[in-house]
Amino acid sequence: MGYNLYTFIGPYISVNETVAYRTKKVHACTNKSCSRATNERFWHTSDNFCGACGTKIQYRETEVRVPGTLGVLSVLDTEGFVDFLHKMKPDEDTKVSYLGPNRPNKNWDFYPKENSSVTEITPELIKAQVEWFKEEYAKPISCLEKAFGALEVKWGVICYYA
Repeated sequence: MGYNLYTFIGPYISVNETVAYRTKKVHACTNKSCSRATNERFWHTSDNFCGACGTKIQYRETEVRVPGTLGVLSVLDTEGFVDFLHKMKPDEDTKVSYLGPNRPNKNWDFYPKENSSVTEITPELIKAQVEWFKEEYAKPISCLEKAFGALEVKWGVICYYA
């Protein structure tokens, strides 16, 4: 089992989640880059070694979300917008989530017609993408603003593992 590195280029919003966490002692993989280390399904195992990465299973403390506190996906799900935005979380240690469009703008042509493609990133392109994102995703953005306060649409490059 491995990880994939994803790169997102385009408009996004960052949301500082108001999720409350508490510390919990678990018997689990201690390899922070292993998917089983953060998956509650694999906590409290009786195994001595992780079945995914081979790291020794030990008792450790981890942060777990307190039920009933606001997370980005729970807010979007409640309002019926969970499939509208794509959640990217480059750093698991932060409480910031980055949300980009879950479907591309049909007017953008980043895909190669032959073997390769070059697209120049200009201020005009950035401005057009930001405006499209604000218009196309106005309802889910409004829903998130009600829960988390004012949000700014930005444009950039986000790299993350999943």
